[in-house]
Amino acid sequence: MTVTLNLPPDVESALIAEAQAKGIPLDNLIRDLLLLHKPILDSEEISPEEWVREFKDWVHSHSRDTPLLSDDAVSREFIYRERGL
Repeated sequence: MTVTLNLPPDVESALIAEAQAKGIPLDNLIRDLLLLHKPILDSEEISPEEWVREFKDWVHSHSRDTPLLSDDAVSREFIYRERGL
């Protein structure tokens, strides 16, 4: 389905910048944003195969360029350093 959106210029600029930062086409970004806001489906309403397909689509919609955190960055000492634990 093709839909035409009339967005305020500042919203359009922000979406374009976000799509460029993520390295994805603008239409993919908007589609993903819309799919995030669709009603949650009951597991009884869709087949297991459809659920798996939707889950895989969601998994693949995330950037693979996100840097991983070091072991130190996720350590208890680092997380609670301001508490002195």
